[in-house]
Amino acid sequence: MLPENNNSNETAAPDTETLSAKFNRIVRKAQTAIFIERVVPKMMPPLYVTGMFLAVSWAGVWGHLPPAARIAGLLTLSALALASPRFVKSGSLRVSKDDAYKRIDTINGDPARPAETLGDKPASNDNPQAAKDWDLHLARTWEKHGDTLESGRSRPSIKAHDPYKLRFAVAAAVILTAAMAGDQHVARIAAAFDWKTPTEPAAPATPAAQLQLRGWIVPPDGITTPPLYLPELGGTKTADGNPITAHKNSTLTIATYDREAKITVNGTVLPLKRTLAARATSQSRQTFEYTAILNEGETVIQVDGGPSWSLTTTPDNAPTAKINSVEPGKNEDDKNMLQLGCTATDDFGVIEGEVVITLPNADPQATPLESSRIPPVALPAPSPCGP
Repeated sequence: MLPENNNSNETAAPDTETLSAKFNRIVRKAQTAIFIERVVPKMMPPLYVTGMFLAVSWAGVWGHLPPAARIAGLLTLSALALASPRFVKSGSLRVSKDDAYKRIDTINGDPARPAETLGDKPASNDNPQAAKDWDLHLARTWEKHGDTLESGRSRPSIKAHDPYKLRFAVAAAVILTAAMAGDQHVARIAAAFDWKTPTEPAAPATPAAQLQLRGWIVPPDGITTPPLYLPELGGTKTADGNPITAHKNSTLTIATYDREAKITVNGTVLPLKRTLAARATSQSRQTFEYTAILNEGETVIQVDGGPSWSLTTTPDNAPTAKINSVEPGKNEDDKNMLQLGCTATDDFGVIEGEVVITLPNADPQATPLESSRIPPVALPAPSPCGP
């Protein structure tokens, strides 16, 4: 009997997909490590420029420069930050697989370069037997070197690209100026982008004495409302919280004490009306008065070195009166009386009113008899007419 043929010379086909997946993971890690080693040196110069910008800002330099110098400084730093990575020779940021193969083989140290072998491709896939032999070759290479293939940890050569240790100087400057800025970190950075405000003026040696004044508005003749006193701190509302309003043709008076002031109403400077000398008392002061007649519309009053007010001047509308109903008396006792219903309105309230009764179609030239005269009927105030 012949022995059974077990095809002992044939080798099982290797699982190339599993080997390829394992190898590709190592290659990707190697590519990532190479990318980090190349990109970190290129990021250092922009970080240095950013640190310089922060140090200059927190030191308060921008506030002492005119707007044109702020623009020039900001543009210069921006150009340096954008151009500086080009001067670092750390290699292209496009890391190829060949770069990864070389790195893996360098770490492995085998002159046979197994990573390049595993990453290589057959010249042609037309011959099935040749492809099978190639897969077997890769399987044997992986079996021999697979456990020794490593991507290696990324080690950016910062010292080589910064031999003068500039990074430490920039970091120290940022830390020191950050402590100097106090709570003005954001404000001082924003000053670099303020291209309108002029150079910060020097603080005055001694503050000017506060201007003391008083202002009030007196309504025109015929209106009995009391004078309106303006709030001392200025604004658009009275002390009661109501909007400041005045009647047309009201008189504005502002009195300043001990010194004159420049006062404008809607941009027009008020001339000095009169000067009142201080009386012979300890509390009396020299007074300077300014007056103006308010016209209709919005009014802005500005005191140079003092407060400002905004108010509305309303027109003088004519009063209105209307008889709504005339009815005879409903009771026996007042059947010869008339019940009159009317309304009356005025801007600042109705003070008094009367009803004048005349005969229709009467001859204006005729003189009525005394007995036929109908006297005016006075109506009570403050509501001379009912609703």
